[in-house]
Amino acid sequence: MNLSFKDRLVNMGYRLRQWLTTRYGMDRLSRDLLIGGIVLSLVSRLLRLRLLYSLGTAALLLSVLRSCSPSSSRQKRQRELGIYAERTAGLRSSLKLVKMRLTDRQHKYIRCSSCGKVMRVPKGQGEIVANCPVCGGQTRTRS
Repeated sequence: MNLSFKDRLVNMGYRLRQWLTTRYGMDRLSRDLLIGGIVLSLVSRLLRLRLLYSLGTAALLLSVLRSCSPSSSRQKRQRELGIYAERTAGLRSSLKLVKMRLTDRQHKYIRCSSCGKVMRVPKGQGEIVANCPVCGGQTRTRS
């Protein structure tokens, strides 16, 4: 059976698609490892540091291995993702707050003095008392 080049490519694409359906795929941890690996590799090129290059390459490989792991190891990958999400929750919420403060110019973001919950108050109102929706505490601030 002599298949044309086009038929071979179609057949190879079909087999690749079948193989990928049995893989775990990309999640937030794999994506962050991929981005971190690329950044470390680029910085290592600028600073000519082999250690950073090795760390970047290891992060890239780990990202690919996590993404291409079989679906049967889904529970392990989910557990790893849960631990990663738990440990980076504070950093992610801080970055989200910085983004909100930079993009929302009509409001000021303050923390409740009792529970620490972030509240949004309108700017330009002078001195106000903000009531916390979580604990009911009052915070006096200038908007």
